Formats: sequence, C-alpha cells, structure tokens
Amino acid sequence: MKEKLLFWIDVSISQFCIAKFMQEKLDANFYAIYDLSHAQKNTFKEQNIIDFKKFWFFWDEIKNNVEKPDLVYLRQIEQKYKLNLWMLINSERIFHEFNNYYRFTQKEILAILENECRFFEKVLEEIKPDFLIIKLTDYHRNHLLAEMCKNSGVKILMLMPSKLGFRGVIGTDFNKFDNEVYLESLIFDKNVEELLSNSDVFKQTTKVKTMGDDVSIRKKISVAFDWIINVYNDEYKQRYDHLGKTRSKLIYTKISSLVKSRHRKNFLYRNSILKIPDNEKSVYFPLHVEPERTIDIDAPFYSNQLNVISLISKALPIDYNLYVKEHFNMRLRNWRDVSFYKKILTLPNVKLLNPSLKPNEIIRKSDLVITIAGTTGLEAALNNKPVIVFADVVYSSLSSVFRVEKIEDLPQLIITALQSQVNREEVVKMIGKLYNSSFEFDMVSLHNDIVRSFYNGGFNIGNEISMKDMNSFMEEHRDILEGLASEHIKKINQHKKSTDVL
Repeated sequence: MKEKLLFWIDVSISQFCIAKFMQEKLDANFYAIYDLSHAQKNTFKEQNIIDFKKFWFFWDEIKNNVEKPDLVYLRQIEQKYKLNLWMLINSERIFHEFNNYYRFTQKEILAILENECRFFEKVLEEIKPDFLIIKLTDYHRNHLLAEMCKNSGVKILMLMPSKLGFRGVIGTDFNKFDNEVYLESLIFDKNVEELLSNSDVFKQTTKVKTMGDDVSIRKKISVAFDWIINVYNDEYKQRYDHLGKTRSKLIYTKISSLVKSRHRKNFLYRNSILKIPDNEKSVYFPLHVEPERTIDIDAPFYSNQLNVISLISKALPIDYNLYVKEHFNMRLRNWRDVSFYKKILTLPNVKLLNPSLKPNEIIRKSDLVITIAGTTGLEAALNNKPVIVFADVVYSSLSSVFRVEKIEDLPQLIITALQSQVNREEVVKMIGKLYNSSFEFDMVSLHNDIVRSFYNGGFNIGNEISMKDMNSFMEEHRDILEGLASEHIKKINQHKKSTDVL
C-alpha cells in the first residue's frame, strides 16, 4: 500500500522543491498544505511540477468567522493531542509585543485556534497521512500541526539544522535523537578537531542573508512601491497576521525600524566590551535571537531573557561576573530596544559583550556557560567547560550539563557546575551521535539562494513566483535538492523498518 505524504509548504519553498524530487524517486501519494501569500496562490494552484492528489491553501481555510469560541472543543483538542494551547499561543510572536500593528483579544486568539484545529483535524481525518514533511516549526500554526500529527501516530520528517554547522538532520524533535540506541551502535571514526573546524555554527549563521542585505536602496524603493500597488489589497488584509497593516503603518514602521536599528546598534557597540580580562572568574550567557522558536517553543517559561539574566546575576558567587553577549543575528531583527541593553548595564556584576566576538573566544576564558537552550552549551562542553541549561537539549545527557529544575536551586546548581569536570569521552560520543544522525547540508546557503532568487534578498517575502523561475531554480540546485529528497526517503525507510520489527 502506498505511503501518504503530507507536505507543509510555506514561503521558504524548500519542501515544495523536496517534494518534486521525492516524487521522481518514490511511488507514494502526495498531499500538501500551502502556507503561502495570496500573490503566490494562483501560480501554485495551477502548477504541474508535482502531482498532489489533493492540496489546501491554509489562509483560504482560516477565516475570522467564529463569533464565540468553543472552549469545550478546544479542551477536547488539548486532551486528545496532549497539547497546552495557552503555551502554544504565548509562543506566537504576532499575538504579543513583536506585533507593531494589532493587539488581539482573547476571543480573537481562541477563535483562530479553533479554526486551525478544525481545519487540521479535517485534513488528518480525510487523508490519514503516514508522514508529515515540514521544515523546523517556527510559528504556532505549523507547530500545532506537527504536534497534532505526532500525537495521532503520524511520523514527523522535520528538516532542521544540526547542532554541527553545515549539516542537516531530519527528525521528530529538535532536541531529541529519533533512535538513540541505533545511533550509539554506529561507528564514529572521524577526527573530532578536524570535524569541528569544518562545522563552525557561528561561521555559518553569520552568513544568513535577509531583509535585502545585498539589495540597493533604489531597488528597495522600486520593490516597495510595486508591493503597495499590486500586492496590498483586500485579500492580503484578510489574513489574521496582517490585521492592522495599513499602507501608512507599513511604510512608517519600515522607515522607523531602519532608524531605530542604527541607533540601537550604535548604542550597543559603544557600551559593550571587546575583551574579557585574563584570569577573571566569569560566567558566560549568550542571548538568543528574539523572536525565535528555540526559546518561544522549546523553553517558553524562560523566554523573558532579561529576567533570566537578572536571576543568574543574583545566583552567582560573589567573586564571579556574568558576561552577556548579544546574538550577532539580532541585526536581522533591528537589534533590541536600547532600554533592554540599559537594564543589563544597571546590574553591577553583569557586563555586556560586543556581538562581533566569536563564541569560542569567550567560552575559553569563562569558567561556566549558562544558556537557555542554545548550541553554545555544546560548544562549551567541547572546550571542557561545564554548562547549565534551562530546557531539555539534545546534549542533556552529558554529565557536565546541568538542567535547571527549580529556579530557587540555581545558586547551588552554579556552585555544583563550577566544581564539575567535563568527561571528554562522553563529549566525543555525543559528537559521534550528532554526526551519524545528520548529513552534509548548508541550510543557510540554500536559504540565501531562495531569498535572492525569489524575494529580492529577503526584502519582500510573499511576492508572486513563476513556475518557470521555480523550474530553473530547481534545476540549478538539483544536486542539493535530490540529496535532500534521498535523505527524506532514507528516513521513511528507517521508520518502515522500525515498524516492521515491532
């Protein structure tokens, strides 16, 4: 019997490309949910590159037409799919302070959730998919679908960055191995130092291009006017994530953001230090990009990073300082408000590090690394430094990694961690599992090529994409995309083999 594959296809279009090459290699039934802009809908509706047995456009299904949310139904959804909907709601950036255009009421939010749950249930009941093929979830809507699938027996094939740079992984959970016992049985014979020098996460992430980094001002103005005239219309305004976005507000917010970004960067660079003094007792805390799924979804109770910094500063031994570094890629979010940095600077035992500093340089001079749920913890272990985390991470099993269970225990946990030793053999074994569970893939380069080819360098995401251009792009990137398709098929076969054994 043919497998049924459900693809979640959004503006990143990676899963659309993967579906095309999977269909060339795999005899299965293909279905899709498109999370695309209205400007893209018609071309994707008429496309003949992939033979989907059925497809849905997410925004056609989600209407603001619920007068009174059905709380009984939503509670049943929580129980049936083992969900906490309020946690999911509070992870969504557009429902909170990151939305500059609209403030949602409780009724509106619950109505949106009800619409989405009913739509996803309809799709799952109709086609009963075997696999969901999706990128790393980053909004509440795609994470909701993934969780509903996972808790109804649908296998998740989520394409994610590995904790090792320039490698990718396909799995169910960002912070867990799919088959740890199997991975431990595999041989790992790579030179660790050589592998790590070619797998620098910081080096990879600093290459991210978005918001039109490489687009001229003249081109941006031209694109902006074309968007305002041809894309901004009544259909655009119907989406709940576009509520409150008038032409004047959009123009004002864009200009205002550019001005604020320059002011914030100047303040940050003037008030941050470029070097940690030698022989100083220090703890390192790297800030996460915000908004970001790592803290919003993986560590929702610690998403207030300013509060976390304050808690750590209170818990430190008297002879230690806390060094906080802004994430380099906050440049893509116009940096944080100056008030955020000023509050950090008011803490007497906390110092702000310059974003340009390389994490490894800081880690080597630190006695302990504390991260909410970041990759920096793994880098710390590789540099023989103990780690404290606030959420479960893929490297949690290391004996030098300590998980915060109760915040009031943090002072003693810091002392315990500072006195601990890193087990190098454990770390090498962990690197082996990360390597064997992943494959060579530069996700950042593919992202950059997509935004360059279709979205004016990321300055305007959501404009129309012609299928002629899509075909040209896929041919140009055939080797990469065929490789991704093969990795997905390999994962499907692994799941099938595991099921057959059971």
